[in-house]
Amino acid sequence: MLLLDTCAWLWYVNGNDKQLSSAAKRALRQADRLGVCVISAWEVGMLVAKGKIGLTLDLDTWIRAALSAPKIELTALTLKAALDSTRLPGEVHRDPADRMLIATARSEGCAICTSDEKILGYPHVQSVW
Repeated sequence: MLLLDTCAWLWYVNGNDKQLSSAAKRALRQADRLGVCVISAWEVGMLVAKGKIGLTLDLDTWIRAALSAPKIELTALTLKAALDSTRLPGEVHRDPADRMLIATARSEGCAICTSDEKILGYPHVQSVW
């Protein structure tokens, strides 16, 4: 499984190939499963609520459609990952949602597809971009 961060999920399901790096596109094609953590659904909702993004559908309909895209599967935010996000080793991202994504990827034993420089530079999780 390849875990998508929120932006990678948005770009993938909206067909914004220009936003994705060539390595990200290759990883998306090669992955059998693309995980989307439940925290990413929350982040999309927050981006909409703050007016930072607009969706062509209402939020609930868009989330359901985006989770039904090919290879996409919803990945739970487990209690273990939520707690592990508070005790990640080394210098780590300050954003709580990104910490939970990192902890989820570590728990699932998978890489994160992200353009976030802080995650890409974090040596304790595998990342693709």
